[in-house]
Amino acid sequence: LLLAEQKALQVICKKLKIFIPRGMPRMDVWQQIADNWDSSKEECKIAMVGKYTGLTDSYLSVIKSLEHASVAAKRRLKILWINAEDLVMPEGGVKENSEDGPASFAPSPLKSLSPSHGGVKEPTPMEKYEKAWQTLKEADGVLVPGGFGSRGVEGKILAAQYAREKKVPYFGICLGLQIAAIEYARNVLGLKNANSAEFDEDVEHKVVVYMPEISKTHMGGTMRLGSRATKFVHKDCLLAKLYGNDEEVHERHRHRCVIAGYK
Repeated sequence: LLLAEQKALQVICKKLKIFIPRGMPRMDVWQQIADNWDSSKEECKIAMVGKYTGLTDSYLSVIKSLEHASVAAKRRLKILWINAEDLVMPEGGVKENSEDGPASFAPSPLKSLSPSHGGVKEPTPMEKYEKAWQTLKEADGVLVPGGFGSRGVEGKILAAQYAREKKVPYFGICLGLQIAAIEYARNVLGLKNANSAEFDEDVEHKVVVYMPEISKTHMGGTMRLGSRATKFVHKDCLLAKLYGNDEEVHERHRHRCVIAGYK
């Protein structure tokens, strides 16, 4: 907007001998975006539960998407970073009794941090656990992004369980969606050891399986890419209704795994 006010486009086009059509440039959309940002007052806290939280650039595309969405919704975005591993009870830890169940653990106020090493106070595993759950409970929504490997998976499942039981909006991207399916299978369908074949090849209930054309040993360049037809087995299911009761849908794929079909 500032460049438009300073006639930057006219200067550049004159130099390059480019004709500017009448009424151009149109800045009304940009002006609306700026107005939305300036008028945004209400804060929206989104918990980002992952395992690369120490290097937030790993989730840069997700961060930018949230920022764009917050402007459109006229909200001030605040991302709450949570290391998924910290949501798992440390070995030897004792959870306080809570009528809300394990996924909504209400920890006591944080005590002072553990003794320092070299002048820097290092929190204990239990302190990290308490802090992670306190942070999760502050969130207006929970987002579990993509990732590879089993590290942090159990903590992500706990975050998905908390969101479902407390009716907190949950958005699972790639692995995050698989996490939601595993959590639902374990805690609603009663498949207590449900898991993904990626994390436990020998598990009885494989909720997530490798796509047939995918290599189980090579990680690079092995994703299924592009549009792919997905047929609805049950025509009256909620997903089919959301898509308008179509026989099948074509969606973009960029995955190595898929939700298993259960009868």
